[in-house]
Amino acid sequence: MRYFIVLLISLSFSQYAFSLKGNDLARQLCSVKMIKSNKRIKCNYLVDQKFFDKDAVKTCSAMVNPKIILDCLTVVAGFKYKSKASLGNCALRNTDTKKLRCISRVKDRKIKLHRKIKNKNEGGLNAAFDLCDSHLRNSDKTNCLTVVRGKAFDAGAVSICRNLTYTSDKNKCLDTIANQKYSVSEIAICKKMTFTSDKLKCLKHGNSSSNSLSESGRSEYDQVLDVCSSFMYASDKNKCLSKVRNKTFSAGTVKVCKELMYVADKLNCLDTIANKKYHDAELRVCSSMMYTADKIKCLKGASTSDVKSHKRGPEELIQDALGFMKAGKTNRAKKLLRKALSRM
Repeated sequence: MRYFIVLLISLSFSQYAFSLKGNDLARQLCSVKMIKSNKRIKCNYLVDQKFFDKDAVKTCSAMVNPKIILDCLTVVAGFKYKSKASLGNCALRNTDTKKLRCISRVKDRKIKLHRKIKNKNEGGLNAAFDLCDSHLRNSDKTNCLTVVRGKAFDAGAVSICRNLTYTSDKNKCLDTIANQKYSVSEIAICKKMTFTSDKLKCLKHGNSSSNSLSESGRSEYDQVLDVCSSFMYASDKNKCLSKVRNKTFSAGTVKVCKELMYVADKLNCLDTIANKKYHDAELRVCSSMMYTADKIKCLKGASTSDVKSHKRGPEELIQDALGFMKAGKTNRAKKLLRKALSRM
């Protein structure tokens, strides 16, 4: 009876499908065919992240089973299909499983496309709205919408909120991550924590500056997060994150702290080297000392300068510009090259 109802819905769905674009059609398919909220959330999240070919989505809409429809959308996500005939043949198969098997074997889909999101926060915001929609009671949905409206969200952080048990904790989590920025490594650390209170404390230290760092600076910051992640207890990880977020670390300094034995010493070391720049020879002298207390004392008393006030030379600027060019950020690269020329 349930699949009969879904079949009737699919017939009405196909009548206006021709007028929609690929991603709009896929999103409509999620809302119409996904009866269970957890599948609807997964479906909408997939649509927000990927490009969808209109004809491929039409083939998926010819299916009845929500699970197989979701599998179908996963198969076609990110591909542009050249031949409509091949997709049409798949839609004519007599079972959902055969249709899915057919579409997964279509060869003329070599052009892989990624969806262009005009607003970089759109994916996270949609994920937050989907989380609100998953609440059962209207009062909980209203409270959730009050938290979400008019704010930006990180999609990875929203996924942590979604996996919490209680509705009140989910809404509190959304309130915590609103308008915050996180790196992939930070999300991974918070996600691995067991208790809700620890996860919320972890997410509280947002506004990560790692995205604005240079290539070398981001690499060093990732090493700092590796140190935080290596700690056994969530409380130590959160202490570490609170010390290092929104701070910069010069090349080679984190390795000195990483090699220390005890958690307290590592935290003290990271606090000491944050926002400072060391000469390579100077750093070698400090790291060669035998005892931890002497190493930290050496790092504290070394002739360091604040990284933020350090005027970067043309060589450093050119290296950063090359990194941005590889990443496709040509405008940032041009600005750095102009600055490098002015300092030559």
